[in-house]
Amino acid sequence: GSTWLSKCNAEIEETWLHHLQRMFPDFDRASIREFRIHRERFVEPLHGLNETDKIPALATPIQGLHLVTTAQIYPALTNGESVSRHAEMAAQQIVRLYESTQGLTLPADKSMRAEPATLPL
Repeated sequence: GSTWLSKCNAEIEETWLHHLQRMFPDFDRASIREFRIHRERFVEPLHGLNETDKIPALATPIQGLHLVTTAQIYPALTNGESVSRHAEMAAQQIVRLYESTQGLTLPADKSMRAEPATLPL
């Protein structure tokens, strides 16, 4: 793990402000009203080398239940763009699966563009 997890808040604050001062010599520390430090052990799914087989599948053993998670985003980072793209691709896959199992095809303009009020709860 990172050594930053074991540092006290005052040490992190001082280190951060020191480097901020180096980048911006005219920076006045008195302009800071509050300083907060948030610690998270895990922030983003990290996939090891040759471990793509551990990425969870969209399909689950329960009929009609699908798993869509940021842990499936690989090799892209989990930023807003890749999350939106992943959600759209997953929704398209689920619609295609539904269409194939139900023996029908939803109109292209309706299958992915349902109004929020028409989505089943």
